[in-house]
Amino acid sequence: MGRHSMRAPLILDDKTRQYLIAIAYSQRESESRITRAKVLLAYAGGSRVAMVVKYLRVNRPRVVRIIDQALAMGVLESLEERRGRSSGSGRPPEAIAWLMALAEQPPSQYGYTLNVWTMRALVCHARKYGPGAGHPSLADLSKVSAYRYFALQGRPFRAA
Repeated sequence: MGRHSMRAPLILDDKTRQYLIAIAYSQRESESRITRAKVLLAYAGGSRVAMVVKYLRVNRPRVVRIIDQALAMGVLESLEERRGRSSGSGRPPEAIAWLMALAEQPPSQYGYTLNVWTMRALVCHARKYGPGAGHPSLADLSKVSAYRYFALQGRPFRAA
């Protein structure tokens, strides 16, 4: 004999239930929204988590996460897509602009023997002098991030 669930039941009004049914059987919605709607409908209908997992062929942690989000935030809010990490870099645009302006200056102006910046020299200089110029987020700048910033600006970095 199984245990009783400690999770609260999900109670849907008719309008919300109809909305979830429309999403669950839609051909235009994303697959993740359809799955979320089906999980919520099945759980609200009285199915246990294990039965939802078996019926929809979705892993248990995902089903539990969908149900917990619906109970915590509300059914309609839990349908929206949320990613684990933000798409932003965490660096202010002023710091990236400072890096772009630095790349346009000749390195010899800063005491280097180079004629043009290499990415390594540019990143090392930005790490060393960026925080002093008022951009503390540049203290942990990586070459990959710097290449990405140049690509986002539409100016691929070309080393000599």
